[in-house]
Parts: sequence; C-alpha cells; structure tokens
Amino acid sequence: MILRGRLLRAFNDAVGAFDPSPYEWPKPSSLQRLRLFLDAYELPAAQRSRVIDALVEAHEWCYRIVRGALSNGHEPFERTWRAGGDARAQRTRAWLLAHEGEMRNAVA
Repeated sequence: MILRGRLLRAFNDAVGAFDPSPYEWPKPSSLQRLRLFLDAYELPAAQRSRVIDALVEAHEWCYRIVRGALSNGHEPFERTWRAGGDARAQRTRAWLLAHEGEMRNAVA
C-alpha cells in the first residue's frame, strides 16, 4: 500500500490536483501526462492497467488516513474537511470510476 500511496501522490503531481466538479476532465494533456508518467517509470504495457486499478484503492486508502487523523483532532485536515473536503473526496472517487476507460485507453 505504501507504493500505491506514493504512486497516487506522484500521479497527482503529474496531472495536477483537481476537484472534478468544476472542470471538464480528463483533458487530453492530462491523459498524455499520465502516459508520460508511466513511460518515465518504464512500466511494461501489460502492467499499465494495474495502475488504473490501483487509483481508486489508493484514493480510498489515503482518505482512510485522513478520516483517522480527523478522529484524533488533526486541525489542518479538519479545516479542509469543513471546507468541503469530504464532498470533494467523494466526487474524485466517482470521477475515477467514471473515467476509468479513458485512462486505460490513454496508457495502453
């Protein structure tokens, strides 16, 4: 799971953090960056779909950590959560599921 968390953070850096609600996504340039990211890691074509499989799981793993920190009074996460962080996390998860095919095509 640590590798998946690192992958999600690196993917986020590669395509840019986003809130899927106000944007038309995925943009062609973001899908190109996703492919370039996997190219840079020299990931074989046969394994690339596993990255897409891991995105939702890694997203959920990260937010389990956030929810745990919230239960322990983590103030920065609380501010983010009050500002709509939970809703954004849910929208992002839904977006990842809805655009799975486009991401798979981009990395094939």
